[in-house]
Amino acid sequence: MQNLKRIFYFWILGMIALIGLYAAFGPEGKKIKLKTVEFTTTESASIYFKNIRSYFYDQESYKDGNYVLYRIDSRELDSSKNKLSAVIVRNRLQNQCFIRFESGLVKLDQDLLQLEWKHADSSGIIQLKSTDSFGHYMLAADLFEKLDLEAEISLIVAEKQMPFKEREKKSLRKSLYDYFRLVGKLR
Repeated sequence: MQNLKRIFYFWILGMIALIGLYAAFGPEGKKIKLKTVEFTTTESASIYFKNIRSYFYDQESYKDGNYVLYRIDSRELDSSKNKLSAVIVRNRLQNQCFIRFESGLVKLDQDLLQLEWKHADSSGIIQLKSTDSFGHYMLAADLFEKLDLEAEISLIVAEKQMPFKEREKKSLRKSLYDYFRLVGKLR
C-alpha cells in the first residue's frame, strides 16, 4: 500500500511538471493580423452571422446590387447624436463583406475623421485616410485594437473632443468583432 501511494505522488508530480513545461514551451496561438486586408467571407462564418448574429442588427437590403447593410441595434439611433457607428456591408453574390462607418457629426466623404485614444501611458490619433473600402477597413482594424485594450476614445470635431460613452464603445466593438469574425480574422 505504501508503494502505491509513492507511485501516485510521483505520477501527480510528473503531471504537474508536464503541464508546467507545456505552458512554458507549448505552441502559441495563431497571431491575429488585422492589418492584412481581407474582404472574402467563409461559408461557415456567413452561416453563423446570418443565423445567430444578424438578429442583433437592423437590415437594409438592396436587390439591385445584392447588398445587405447591417447596423447594430445598440447604436445611437438619433443621427444627430451619433458619433460613430459601423455598418457591415455584405455582398451576397461575391461572398464579400465590407465595413463602412457612419457619423451624424462628421461627413465622412468631405471631412477628415479623427479619433483620439488614450490608454495607460500611451495615446495617439486614428484617422480615416481614404473613403474607399481599404481606408474604412484600416480604420476598423486600428479602432478594434484600441477598443480591445479598453482605451478611452474621443471623436475630434472642429478641434473639440467628444468622448465616447461605454455604451457607444461596446456597440462599436461588437460590430467590429462581428465583422472581423465574418472575414475570418477572429474565431
